[in-house]
Formats: sequence, structure tokens, C-alpha cells
Amino acid sequence: MALGLVLVGTLFAQRPYTANSLNGYGWEKLNDSSKLFYVRGIAEGVSTARASDFPLDLYFPISLSSRELVASLAIFYSAKENRIIPVEWAVEVIAEKTKHGFAWDDVKSQIDSLRTTAQTWRD
Repeated sequence: MALGLVLVGTLFAQRPYTANSLNGYGWEKLNDSSKLFYVRGIAEGVSTARASDFPLDLYFPISLSSRELVASLAIFYSAKENRIIPVEWAVEVIAEKTKHGFAWDDVKSQIDSLRTTAQTWRD
């Protein structure tokens, strides 16, 4: 019985979506090509949907190539506690980090806040 609860708890914790968006658990299951297409899709979506007076670099790290963004997401999701955060939210953190030249420690409070918010979407 205890083993069953552990397995169910593990499966619940590793659901690939948070707030109907792919999170770090789902991201890790994608192959490299799919990751590149995914971040290019985010860039295209943000670019298309944004208002003309709203800077794209608030939501997407325009100075990074798609491969560099995929590498940054690998770093972001290397912390297991970040894996519940949707990819789009992680991209926004990376955009802020990149735009301002921050280190990962400089966006720690933002990441902590996103973890808390993501957890409420999963409960």
C-alpha cells in the first residue's frame, strides 16, 4: 500500500503540464528538434500577439538564438523544483535575466514566486 502511494505521488508530481502549458517535466521528454520548434513557436506567438507599443524583450530573450534559449532552459530546469513551472513562464525569467545581464541568483525571488504560483495551478 505504501509503495502504491509513493508511486502515485511521484506520478502526480511529474505531470507534464501546469496551467494547461507544458512544464519542465514535459520539456525534458521532448527531443532536441522539438525543443527548438517549441521555443521558435513561443517567439512567433509573442511577436504576433504583442501590441505594437509593447516591447517583445519583456517576454522573449531576443538577444538569444533558439539554441541558446534551449540551453538556458536546460539550466533552468536542472533545478528539479523548477520543473513545475510552465516553459512560457521560464522563458520570461530568462528574458529578464538576459535583458538586464542578471545572474541566476538575481532572479531567484521571481523563480520562487513562479514555483508558488505553479503549485497552486497544480493542486
